[in-house]
Amino acid sequence: QQDVLRAQLETDRLDEQLITLRRQKQVAQADLATLLQQPVDLLPEATDELGITDTPQQIEELIALAEQCNPKLRGLAWEIQRDRDKEREAAHRRSSTTRRLEAERDELYGKIRRLIVQADALAEQRDIYENRIIPRTEGTLELSIADYRGKRTDFFTLIETYRELLMFETQLARIDATLAGTIAQLDRTVGCPQ
Repeated sequence: QQDVLRAQLETDRLDEQLITLRRQKQVAQADLATLLQQPVDLLPEATDELGITDTPQQIEELIALAEQCNPKLRGLAWEIQRDRDKEREAAHRRSSTTRRLEAERDELYGKIRRLIVQADALAEQRDIYENRIIPRTEGTLELSIADYRGKRTDFFTLIETYRELLMFETQLARIDATLAGTIAQLDRTVGCPQ
């Protein structure tokens, strides 16, 4: 009788947690749509594969794309080209614009590097959760179920192990959402339409 009541209580708690997680997913989708500059009615969906490769090796490629596509860099490069066509007065403007371009470029390169470091750290965290923490917790849950059936542990211990697994799976989903947001910020910083 007591186990049935505990199971019902745990079902109610899980239902409440599902509502909270659905709301968090919708908020994360709205935030990601904003970062990606997508229409309001088009919400991005989570995928199993985020398309992450060896990001440190892509930095030069992303910087080259930023040179071609980032509106600020393109505008400043255009100003430099415009200024080259003028004589003495343009020399002062060109050097000023060149300094602004270099400052903007340095700021942009720093931001790209920071986002890549952040994405790499999230990818490492994701790997730990997906390949170590969650599988080990699933194994612990299987042992707890067997122990409960054999009356070697109580229902509360079984439920706690299950809640722990759900917590880790939720954390993995949060890592995925943060990683997707970081990748979207990186794409937006580079400035090339995807």
